[in-house]
Amino acid sequence: MKNSVYIVCFFVFVMSSCHTGKKSEANNIDFKEYAMDSTYHLFGDVTKPSIKISLTMHYPVRSQNQSVLDSLQRLIIASVTANSNPTQRNPEEAMRNFIMQKIAEYRMLESDYEAASPLTRDNDFNYSFSSEYMGEESNVFNRDGIFCFSNSVYSFTGGAHGVRTVMHRCVDLNNGSVITQKDLFTADNAELLLTTLILGKLVEIQKVKSPEKLEEIGFFDVSAIKPSDNFFLNEKGITFVYNPYEIAAYYLGILEVFIPYEDITAILASQSPIKRIIN
Repeated sequence: MKNSVYIVCFFVFVMSSCHTGKKSEANNIDFKEYAMDSTYHLFGDVTKPSIKISLTMHYPVRSQNQSVLDSLQRLIIASVTANSNPTQRNPEEAMRNFIMQKIAEYRMLESDYEAASPLTRDNDFNYSFSSEYMGEESNVFNRDGIFCFSNSVYSFTGGAHGVRTVMHRCVDLNNGSVITQKDLFTADNAELLLTTLILGKLVEIQKVKSPEKLEEIGFFDVSAIKPSDNFFLNEKGITFVYNPYEIAAYYLGILEVFIPYEDITAILASQSPIKRIIN
């Protein structure tokens, strides 16, 4: 497996074209930051456990293309509020509604808390009813007609530990649509090549001798690792992101695999948005 990684990498290097050194161009979009925090204690009693909620959004407020702006606004609100089809575009209202929903869900624990004997309500018991949610949307890349953003979420619901996840989306500003792997790469051998490159990078990052050895340090079935739909672009390459429990155990954290464009030039689709960056 290890030898095949280097063979494919060498092939891609030979087939790759050189960058022309074109100056990257910033996209003409203005943003406004919105932030909102809220804390609710069970029964409205500050002596009891609580849920703490914090949201941050960098909301696009101006662009030369109104339809693209509408698409960006919808996508960012959907990301921050976990609503795949938001019906309104007021960011403050969307965040406020999301917080109210979280509090309403948390209040459902009040009956369980009240049913417990007061004698059992020690620190550990109260801790098990504590909750926290922090969501932060950030702009990652905004050049050459491509806009990538991330939404980082930390969630704690009284278990052994909280979990942080990050989801990325890249948008083609020519039409306002989310960029997928099909938009970036040819269909024939792209997944096989990307998988080989990703496994090779993980072997390098984790300092093991082969992809199979990854399973000995906390990775799950390495044969199931594929290019993630959770990715972002920048001036130098594409980064695939894997959240905890997705391909490996929690303690390995969020895994990011960066692949430079020169390694994948041979599999770029004819109209791949990446070509705007490297040509």
